[in-house]
Amino acid sequence: MARWGAQMFDVGTPGAGALRTWIERTVAKTGSGAELVLPASRFVQDDIRYLGIEVGMARRRPTAPDQVFEQRYGDCKDKTALLVAMLRLGGLAAYPALVSSTQGPDLDQWVPSPDAFDHAIVRVTGPDGSTRRPCCRGAISTA
Repeated sequence: MARWGAQMFDVGTPGAGALRTWIERTVAKTGSGAELVLPASRFVQDDIRYLGIEVGMARRRPTAPDQVFEQRYGDCKDKTALLVAMLRLGGLAAYPALVSSTQGPDLDQWVPSPDAFDHAIVRVTGPDGSTRRPCCRGAISTA
């Protein structure tokens, strides 16, 4: 499942364009990539409207981060891929994580299946080794 999920979220790193410019300006304002977590999470929460268009492969594969940044909407997969791209461009180790928001504690007894997961969040490790999980809706927890 981990390999499958990684392949689905392999949408590439944004090149030149508005997204890269936003990251460069934000890092210049904050002074470091480590300080990027909060403004990037807030941007994805506040400026990217949550809208799921889940037809065909869009049910599983996120839209390219550049496109989500430009169109200003996407579902949890799209917002997760965008936030991961933003944080990686800022020099942080960020990864998508598939989770179940409905299956309860017996999920570990299921046979591995993409159907077990209905939400995507981000896991980011700071330069000091601390781990944070900013959700596509903007909640940030530490672990």
